[in-house]
Amino acid sequence: MIKKNKNLTTLCIILGLIIVLLLGYIVGTSVNNQNKEPNKTNKNETVEKEFDIKKAKVLLEEFGFNRRKGCKTIVQNEYNDTYKAIVALEKVAKDKIIEENCTDLFSITKLEANPEPLFKGDTGVCMKDAKAKTITYNDVNEIYKKMYGEDISPENINALSINSQDYALYDFLEGRDLFVKLDCYGCGGTCYSKHIREIKSATQNDNIVTITIYDYESDGVTVEDGIFKFSTEKISENIECQTDNQCINIIKKDYLEYLNQYEIKFEIIDNQFIFKSLNKVVD
Repeated sequence: MIKKNKNLTTLCIILGLIIVLLLGYIVGTSVNNQNKEPNKTNKNETVEKEFDIKKAKVLLEEFGFNRRKGCKTIVQNEYNDTYKAIVALEKVAKDKIIEENCTDLFSITKLEANPEPLFKGDTGVCMKDAKAKTITYNDVNEIYKKMYGEDISPENINALSINSQDYALYDFLEGRDLFVKLDCYGCGGTCYSKHIREIKSATQNDNIVTITIYDYESDGVTVEDGIFKFSTEKISENIECQTDNQCINIIKKDYLEYLNQYEIKFEIIDNQFIFKSLNKVVD
């Protein structure tokens, strides 16, 4: 009887120890998980910081945001694949641009006699006795890929599809992997507009840089009888001033908040800025 009681006591002690050990393991695991969770959250958190304004200005210039044709910049249109191609083509080094005779670039079937002898390409013309600038696909693609993170499409580039006064025209010669810069025959036109471009803010969050800009085109508005008719989507007001430049300075000083705003994003990959998006800010 005593032996049975001893065995029972021993079994209870063993079971008690097992229960204590299990409880200790469960509590310890829970504490460890709680300690690890904040570290995991901190690791995934990103902090938004100011991005250097001078660098932001350089980025806008490099990616063609200051390129102005026909009294417009690209923010009034669409920053699409055609525009990306134009930006890249215009950045190709001069020593990589080769001039070739138009007669060597186009077949006789594309030669037209009227209004004067010229080869009619898909996007523009090449005068019969003239030369045209050519750029190899590989040379422009090297730039395009660094700026946009993908390959340029081997196709004709026609800036007129974006802006009626932008005459950047390139035929792509598939058989030679060449972009050929052509002329716009009979094109012309003038416009008058005052432009304002100011950076509102520039920030970086992890590897994403966001630049917010104010942008305004006067669209031919001039001073009449000491009045400048200032109008945007947010305001319409007569500004008293004597010259166009004086009016523009007043707008910069007192009316920036009423101008259209645009948000431009870049992604930093391997220390290279890649354009991601351009969007109008909707209040």
